Amino acid sequence: MNLAQKHTVYFLGIGGIGMSAIARYFKSKGIWVGGYDLTPSPITDALQEEEIPVHFEDTEEQIPREVKNSPSAKVLIVLTPAIPEENKEYNYLLTHNYEMIKRASVIGEISKDKFTIAVAGAHGKTSTCAVIVHLLKQAGIPFYGFLGGIATNYNTNYFEPPRGQNASVTVVEADEYDRSFLQLEPDVAVITSIDADHLDVYGNWEDLLNAYHQFANNIRQDGMLVSRHGLNISKPEQAKAHVQFDLNNGVDLFAENIRIQDRTYSFDLHAWDQSIASIKIGTPGDHNILNALAAIAATFDTIRNWKKVGNALHSFKGVKRRFEYILDTPEVVFIDDYAHHPRELDWTIQTLQNLYPEEKITGIFQPHLYSRTKDFYKEFAQALDQLDCVILLDIYPAREKPMKGVSSELILEEMQNAENQLVSKEGLVEQIEANDHQVIATLGAGDIDRLVAPIKEKLMESRMSA
Repeated sequence: MNLAQKHTVYFLGIGGIGMSAIARYFKSKGIWVGGYDLTPSPITDALQEEEIPVHFEDTEEQIPREVKNSPSAKVLIVLTPAIPEENKEYNYLLTHNYEMIKRASVIGEISKDKFTIAVAGAHGKTSTCAVIVHLLKQAGIPFYGFLGGIATNYNTNYFEPPRGQNASVTVVEADEYDRSFLQLEPDVAVITSIDADHLDVYGNWEDLLNAYHQFANNIRQDGMLVSRHGLNISKPEQAKAHVQFDLNNGVDLFAENIRIQDRTYSFDLHAWDQSIASIKIGTPGDHNILNALAAIAATFDTIRNWKKVGNALHSFKGVKRRFEYILDTPEVVFIDDYAHHPRELDWTIQTLQNLYPEEKITGIFQPHLYSRTKDFYKEFAQALDQLDCVILLDIYPAREKPMKGVSSELILEEMQNAENQLVSKEGLVEQIEANDHQVIATLGAGDIDRLVAPIKEKLMESRMSA
């Protein structure tokens, strides 16, 4: 595939967070870009504001003339794995011999001639990528960046060098779903964590672990592997180094003396032969300190300035939907978080408890995927039982069809608190109004984000009438 020969790029599933970053890349290169998605969203709204046409009706007639009237050799169709085989546009484009490629292959093609930092892992990929791009930005290093979330400091998931500057560095999020990350050949491969997930794709733990080993083995000659200590990933022969990080000493980078003051986390950093005291980080939680350590390890050969690193970590504001403050008042705190795996729920809930040890904490959780709920309903219940009150929503299916006997009831029945409830999305706001909340958190990777605005409005109304 030669991207330079394409003058039209059309996306099936353009509203995906990773797809939208690639769409912005091609748009910035002067290429015509458009796409289809199932439903409107804040992402598609933003793309349309950037003059990228998006439609939501799956018919052949909706395929733009810029696609139909162009020679097929000049058109690239980028697919998300969520597009079903019965999609009408997909079948039209397939039968008319347009070149079709998955998102991961496009990222692999874009990054193949650049120094590439690729971040993989069951948890922390997006946040670690966001720290990396912030470190590079603050150090004045030009780069391209493709994130799986919106970096709060910059309100975007796509980064490019300033006009007139060339970039030799590319930062990409390496998604393990569908083995997508195996399309990449990074110079720096970061593995933040390995956990049982996407077992609908891998089938078992051994195949999942093997995929991570393959990702590490894709490192280019004299590249570097960065991983959390204890992941059972070895340095490939062609790599020059394997840097390990953790919250315990005895590794290349570690944090100790973690403390919280005025809701700000700080820690003492030990990196190779350096020790830097009292580094403040702009995002709370031990897991975000781990993300910061991974980002430092991945970029320090490029930045080589501890003062810039420390200043950047302090000014880092995180990623949208990752412990994002929606309301922060003396009466009520409302946080939105993407946690959709039991381990992520543990981290988010522990951070909430560390920051608000005296307050009642209510969680609103929307399970994501039938397969994940089936695999982890007991672990979900155990994690959620750490909260004072839980409101469950129905499962968000995403790409999946319903599974017999699998519903949010499985989680509810395993939980210990009899006051926990399963409610519909339509009845959620009313349920919130009927309860007294001090700290409330929406949790999940589905469309629960669409409920954030009405929840915020209701909480503000209740505050005004109190």
